[in-house]
Amino acid sequence: MPINNNRKTVTIVDSTLRDGAQAPGVVLSADHRLKIAGLLISAGLTDLDAGIPVMGRDEAKLLKALTDGFPGKRIIAWCRALARDLDAAEKSGCNAVHIAFPLSELQLASVRHNHDWLFASLATLIESARRSFSFVSVGLIDATRADFTMLSRFCRRAEELGADRIRIADTVGILTPAKTMQLFKNLRSFVNLDKIEFHAHNDLGMATANAVTAVDSGVGSISVTVNGLGERAGNAALEEVAMVLHLAGTTRSPIILSKLQELCETVARFSGRPIPPSKPVSGEAVFLHESGIHWSGLLKDPRTFEPYPPSLTGRKRSAPVAGSHSGGATIIALLRRSGIHLSSEEASVVAAKVRLRALELGRSLTIGEVEGAFIRLGGNLSTLSP
Repeated sequence: MPINNNRKTVTIVDSTLRDGAQAPGVVLSADHRLKIAGLLISAGLTDLDAGIPVMGRDEAKLLKALTDGFPGKRIIAWCRALARDLDAAEKSGCNAVHIAFPLSELQLASVRHNHDWLFASLATLIESARRSFSFVSVGLIDATRADFTMLSRFCRRAEELGADRIRIADTVGILTPAKTMQLFKNLRSFVNLDKIEFHAHNDLGMATANAVTAVDSGVGSISVTVNGLGERAGNAALEEVAMVLHLAGTTRSPIILSKLQELCETVARFSGRPIPPSKPVSGEAVFLHESGIHWSGLLKDPRTFEPYPPSLTGRKRSAPVAGSHSGGATIIALLRRSGIHLSSEEASVVAAKVRLRALELGRSLTIGEVEGAFIRLGGNLSTLSP
C-alpha cells in the first residue's frame, strides 16, 4: 500500500482499564491492570482512560502507580461532574482528568439537574480542573440522544472555557455510520473537530463502524477497548479500529499492529471473557479455511481470500481445515505441512474420502487424522479411512 504523507493522525484513547473493567462480572486486579497498561503502551497507546479515583484508596493507588510507571503518557482519571470527584483525582496524582456531564434530558432528569446546573457546573469544574491537571477532558453522557442545539452549545462553551478535549458518547449505541457522519458534519460549524473524541458503544453492533466513520468525519480522537470489552455489548474494539484504519490508509494510527494478538489474548485471559472464534482480527477462526475454492486461491496468492497477512497482528498462519467442504487444494495444503506432495488427481481422491468421513463423524477431521492415516497406509489412496 503506498504511503500517504498527507494522512491525518488520530489519537486513540484506550478505556480498557476503566470502561472495560466495568463490564459485568469482570474483575481486573491491580496487577492485571498494570500488565494491560504496559502492553497498551508498548502497542503505541499514549492516552489511557485508567480509572475512577473516587471509588476509593485502592483505585487511587493504582492510578498513582500508572502515572509514575509510565511517565510521559496521559493517565486519565474519570470523574463525575462533582467537586469531590475532582478532589479525589487530584490526590491520586494523575496528570489528566475527564469530567463526565449528563447531557440528554433523560440523563439530566435521572440526576435531578437542569440546564442551568449543567452550564454553571461546566464553568466551575473546568476552571478548577485547569488549576490541577495538565490535561482536561469533558464528556457528554448520552450525547447522541440529546437535543442538537444543546449538544452544540455545550461543545462550544466547553471549548471556550479551555477544555482540551470533548468526548461525544453514544452511550447506548444507537448511531449508524450515516448518522455519525451527519452528526459531525453538523457539529463542525460549532466546534473544532480536532478537539472532539468519539466514544462508541456496541449495542447494535455498530461501534467499530461508527468509530471509523467519526475519524473519517474529522474527529481528532476516538476511544476504544481491547476486545470491545465493556458494559452490555461493549465498546468499539481497539484491534478492529486499528486494522480498519491501517487498511484504509487515510488516517495515521499510533498502534503497532504486531502487538495486537498478545494484547487481545491477555485481556481475554484476565477478564475471563474468551475471544469468540469468529471475532474479527483476534479470533482463532479468522484465518481458518476449509473449502477447496479458498485453498486453490490461497496457494497461488494469500490475498485472494485474506484482507491482510496474519503476521501483521503477530499471528501465525492457521493450518487448513479438513471437513465436509474440503477440496483437493485443501488436502494439498494440509499434507504439504508433513512433507507429502500430492498431484491434483491424488488430492481429489483424498478430499472425497475426507468429506465423507467428516459427514459420518459430524465434525471436521484433525490434521493428525488425515496426515496419520495417509502416512500409516503408505499413501494407499484407495483405502484411506481416518
